[in-house]
This record gives sequence, C-alpha cells and structure tokens, in this order.
Amino acid sequence: MLHWLPTLWLGFVILRYSLTSFKTVDAPNVPGLDVQWAVTWVAIVLAIMLSAALLKHSVVHRIWSGLLGAAALTILLLSHTVLPALAAFGILAVSAGLGEFALQRFRLDSAPLIERVVLTTPIGIGCLALGQLLLAWLGLFSVTTSWALMSLLAIPAVFGLRSLLKLKVETGLPGHSVGIIPCGYLFLLNLVWATAPELQYDALNVHLAVPRFYLENGGLMDLPYFWNSYMAHLLSMVFGLCLALGGMLTPKFLILGLGALAAGSVYVVGRKLFNHEVGVWATLLFYSTPLVIWSSSTTYLDLPQALFVTGSVIAFLRWHATFNWIWMAVSGWIAGVAVGNKVAAIATLIAFPLIVVAYARRRPRATLQAISAYILLLLVVAAPWYWVVYEYTGNPFFPLLNATFRSPQWPAENTSLDWNTFGVGTSFSSLVVLPFRLTLDTSRFGTSRGAVGFALLLAFPLAVGLLWKGTLPQRALLAAIAVHMTVWAFTAQYGRYFISVLPLVAVVGCDVFLVGRSESALRANRMLLLVGVLAQVPVASVLFWNIPERFPVNRALGRETPESLLARGIPEYRSVRFLNGVAQPGEKILGVGMEQVRFYLDAPLFTQRYINLAHFTTPADARSELTREGFTYIVASTKALQKPPAWFGYLQPEFLESFAERLYSDDAATVFRVRNR
Repeated sequence: MLHWLPTLWLGFVILRYSLTSFKTVDAPNVPGLDVQWAVTWVAIVLAIMLSAALLKHSVVHRIWSGLLGAAALTILLLSHTVLPALAAFGILAVSAGLGEFALQRFRLDSAPLIERVVLTTPIGIGCLALGQLLLAWLGLFSVTTSWALMSLLAIPAVFGLRSLLKLKVETGLPGHSVGIIPCGYLFLLNLVWATAPELQYDALNVHLAVPRFYLENGGLMDLPYFWNSYMAHLLSMVFGLCLALGGMLTPKFLILGLGALAAGSVYVVGRKLFNHEVGVWATLLFYSTPLVIWSSSTTYLDLPQALFVTGSVIAFLRWHATFNWIWMAVSGWIAGVAVGNKVAAIATLIAFPLIVVAYARRRPRATLQAISAYILLLLVVAAPWYWVVYEYTGNPFFPLLNATFRSPQWPAENTSLDWNTFGVGTSFSSLVVLPFRLTLDTSRFGTSRGAVGFALLLAFPLAVGLLWKGTLPQRALLAAIAVHMTVWAFTAQYGRYFISVLPLVAVVGCDVFLVGRSESALRANRMLLLVGVLAQVPVASVLFWNIPERFPVNRALGRETPESLLARGIPEYRSVRFLNGVAQPGEKILGVGMEQVRFYLDAPLFTQRYINLAHFTTPADARSELTREGFTYIVASTKALQKPPAWFGYLQPEFLESFAERLYSDDAATVFRVRNR
C-alpha cells in the first residue's frame, strides 16, 4: 500500500488544483472567452491522444507537425510579421552559432541538438548584449552600427551553425507524442500574441522604452525622471538590438523563441538527471503553466531568465560528468547572463559553486581553477550592467539596498517597492502552508488563482527524499530550489518571480511520480499528470484580461490593425495618438498613471515629478515652475484625476481650472496644455 502513497498525493493535488482552475475560469475578474478556449484545449489534446492510439508515432508527428507548421506560417503571412520574426530568428541563430563557435575553441564534447542549443544560445546572448553595451557606451548605438555588429558576429556564428546543424535531436523524444505535440499547440497560441503589439505594463514602461531611448539618443543616457529605468539591464540591451533590426515586434518574437528554448532546457535537465520520460513530462508541465504562457506573450524578463538559469545548471551537470573545469567556466558565463539580467539569479545559482567546493575538496587545484573561472566569467558578463547604474545613481542595485549604498535619488527606507503586500508572510506557520497558498490561492501573490500551476506541490514535500537517495547533481538541484524559495519567501513573494526556478521544480516534481514506480502506479500517475496539465492551460486565458477574446486571433489573421488592438487593450493609448499628433519636438509631457504607454509616446513622459501647491506662495508660482522646466502638456488617467494626492499639485482642480486648458478627454485619460500666462 505504501507504494501507492505518491499516487494518492498526486490525485489529491490534481483534484484540488482542478477545482481551483474551474473556479478561476468560471468566474474571471474580467469576463471573456475563457470557457471556449478551455474546450478547444481539451479537444486538441483528446485529438492528439486519439491519433497517437491509432497511428504510428512517426505518422502522428508528421501529421501534427504539418498542421501546426502550416498554421504558424499562415499566421506570419496574414499578420505581415514575417520580417520581425526573421529578425528575431536571426538574433537567436547568431547567438547559438557564437556559443557553438566558442565551445568548439575549447574542444568540449558535443551533445544532442537540443542540449547543445540551450547551452550555446545563452552564451551568444551574452556576447550580443556586451557588444551592444559597448556600442552604447561609446555613443555609437544606432540602426547602422547594430547591423554592422550583427554582420561582424555572423562570421564566426556561421561556423558554429554549420556544426550545430550536423547534430541529431535526442533519440528519446519520438515515443512521447502526447507530451510533445501539445507543446506545439501552446507555441501556436503564443505565436498569436507575438504578432500583436505590446500591451503589458513593465514592458512598455521599462524593457522596451529604455532601449528605445538609448537607440534614439545614440548611446547610454541617464533617465532620472522614472526610477524604473535603472532596472533595465542585459536583456533590455538585446531588446534594443531587436528594435534596431526589426522594429517593435521583434523583441516579442525573441521572447517567443527564448521561451521555447526554456522548455527545451527543462527536457534536457530531466533527461540528464533521470530519464527521457521525466524530461518530456517536466517540459509539458512547465510550458503549460499559465504564467509561462502569459510570459511567452510579452517582453518581460522572467521566461528568458528561466532559460539562463537552467542553461547554467546544464553546464554544471556537464562539469560533474567530466570534471573539465571549462564546463564550470561555461556555467559561470551563462550565470553571468542570468545575473546581468536580474540580480536575483544569484539566489538560485549560488548553490552550484558551493557544491563544487564541497564535493571536489580533495582536488584543491582543480577546484580552485573551476571556481575561479566560474566567478571571473560571471563577473565579466554581469558587472558592467550594475556599474552603469552605479555611475548614474551611486547604488549598483538601485533602488534596492539603498540603506547600504545611500543613493541620494532614493530614500534609505524603501517605501515604494512594498513587496509585503504580496504573499502570506514569513511566520513559521505561513511558510509551512506557502506551497499550498502559492498553488491554490495565487491571487495573494499578485496574479490569478492557479496561475503558477501545480508543479510546486509535486516537488514538495515528496521530492525531499532525493536528499538521501539522490545523486549529487539531484541534491544540488534541490539545494538550488531551496535557496531560491527561501530568498523569495523572505524578500518578494510575487508569483512571477517563481518562474525562473520553475524548470527545476518541474523536473524534481515529475521524478517523484515517474521513476521507480510499478507499472500500474506509473500508468495512474501519467493519467493524473495529464489531467493536471489539462486543468492548467485554461487558467492562462484569464491572465489576458486586456481583451475579451483573450488571444488576438483577428490580429494574427490580419483582420485587425495594431492600432485598433492597442486602443482596445490599452484604453489610455487613445490619448497617446492625440498627443503624438500635437506635441512638437522638444516639448515635455507630465504624466500621472500613464507609465503603461511610455513606449508609444514620441515625446518624453515625466511620471515622477512631484509638486505640492502648499509649498508655493500662489498656484501661479507652481505653474511658473512647470513652464520653467519645459512642461507643455499634462496627461493623466481618469483614475488619477478623481482624488489626486497633494504631491500632484498640478492635478488639483483649482490648478487645472486656472492654469491648464483641456485639449482631449475620454473615459480613460485627459490631456491638458499648461497655459503660459
């Protein structure tokens, strides 16, 4: 009976999660076509299962590959997005080729295609980012120099790509149609969003806006009028390269590709640590997670971060298999890409060099060589991004840790990034129930219920057994998860920040139910995992609350213009179109509640200028202050105008009535012109 306990636990988790999914889809915060998309998903998976039961695996793969491939090509053609897609593919190809070229120089052992690509692409991304940073530092960041850089780096990349194309795909994949083909359908859904203009807040406020300003300026520039600009690091510079080569949709296609590679990296870790089946199920579990689907649709950093973290782990696994110190150097370089992207990656990756020290202490010289190479290359890739921020603010991690670095641009006590509003707290009882809350009550963590999937409850608590019976790499994986989750729990219990460690969680979670089980238990576990995956995906549509149809099919089929979708998805965009039509070069815009449209405004949007009328003798003096600083327009969301706080003095009714002229107004935002007299 004891050998059925994991199956009973899995059944309990799937039942609870399925109920959570049903409640989320049945009663979303913003109504939409969630039920219809859920039915479509279930029908697709059932059709895949039926074809797998009736036909040979090779025939099934050819049929579904043909159908999904034809659908993808149709979308690219009808949406007129072939060029940005090719630009993104070119960046990924050059990145992979550069990484392979570098590995060949050190004569490292080859590997199957997927494993090699998920290693080489992050290596190349680091090279491209540092190249772009150098151009921006020299004041040479432009469309022309970006093309020149790509052309120059394409020369060694071609030699690397020639080697990659000779590799074969992992041999264990063809027998897992039910696990692989649904990922193709999910990729198609993500492609639909890749054809649409960006709608999400952080992408438009920081990740795309900052590199756009760098590109227009011809190099790096300080942007003190919105503190979020200092959080644009490594991947934002790659987004700048995307904007230079293919326009604003290219970064979205890049994220689409990096997300698919992240799924591939999950398979590689599962295969190397356990077996092919664990790799396939972990990949499906990861790629069908609602937040992963949502992250594939937008230029956020979390999904690429999952690839970078997992790529560093794979290089560590190669070191453990060969004890070749160069693999630790590769792991360090990719870890530098992850840390250069988001400093929080240190929390996940710190476990691996420490394990190297502990495990190889009997070989001190080799250990010192491996650790030195790891740390040195990590710093080479990661340090420049924080040095730039230090130069501008005096705090390399601005606005974090300001009690230590004391930047004058931020208070020592953090009052704006109040992460305590998320999560369940850090008491002992709260931490014990945290995995359950994160899985079943995810709204506490800044997203919809069920959005992070159920992988964490597969790994916790049953995977803890790997500490006793597991190999060193398996225990290392558990250590990395434990450190990440501990830091996450005590700093920012935000659902999206869980994505970077989700690949590792999915792998150890699937191992519990797919390795060392009897055939009858194994069949039951596979069926339960499939039910869980079926329950996961419908939650994803709820996350796309911006539009009622959830996935912009009309845009993907060329039936809707980008402008129309933007006006529906971001109501404040209508005021942007007006401002872009009237604002003249050199005029400045003061905005409140408008950060989500910063990227689309032609003129600079100043969103952190505080003026309290009580600090001026008369409101006219406040008006003089604004005109002296060059502000011509004020744009504010309708919500911001309802009860403006005192520090937004220029939004107070008495100021607007006397010193501003209303130029445009709709249900989302209002535009004013500041009167000169």
